[in-house]
Amino acid sequence: MTLDYKNGWLCLKMTGTKTFEPIRWTSWYPVFKASYDSISHLVGRGCTEYAGKYYNAGGFEFQLQNGGATKPLVYEEMKVELPKVRKGIETRWYLGRWEKLSRKERAWISV
Repeated sequence: MTLDYKNGWLCLKMTGTKTFEPIRWTSWYPVFKASYDSISHLVGRGCTEYAGKYYNAGGFEFQLQNGGATKPLVYEEMKVELPKVRKGIETRWYLGRWEKLSRKERAWISV
């Protein structure tokens, strides 16, 4: 989780991948309206969550606009392309990552 600026809001940006589809998603949850100049020093900083409140390394404490009921301001999905592998190597998307079948180890390994 990081702080980001989107559509006039300071937002909590969360990213992840879908478990069984090669899709990376990103959600921006609004914290408060602000000009970019007033919050630019916060953009890009990592955050942690504890008991419904969020904190960054600089000690900034905040809550989402509507607490636990906050809906994403923006939600995006992007296809995760298969990395280059040798021709004929079997691949799959599994638990949020690409894997290839290793003949040497006789197992699926991360690409």
